[in-house]
Amino acid sequence: MVGKVSHELRTPLNAIILLIDCAIQQSKDYNMPDEFIKKFLDPTLMNSKYLYSLINDILDYTEINLNGNLKLVYEKTQIKNLVEEVKLVL
Repeated sequence: MVGKVSHELRTPLNAIILLIDCAIQQSKDYNMPDEFIKKFLDPTLMNSKYLYSLINDILDYTEINLNGNLKLVYEKTQIKNLVEEVKLVL
């Protein structure tokens, strides 16, 4: 049940993320002030992606509980970028 609900949430959230990406691109194309993008669009995009990540975590947790499968993926990351993302979410 949780898995189905999570999948139903991801579809509209993907559309929202795509629209925000388009709005950012259009804002740059029409030379809107960077302050507008940084104040409104960037945090909206970041929080939408964060919500998407939480939904994926729910799906992963459900998969682990149902099947006992756990797969770790190691990635390189830039600490500075990670800190900036956390600051936007908070």
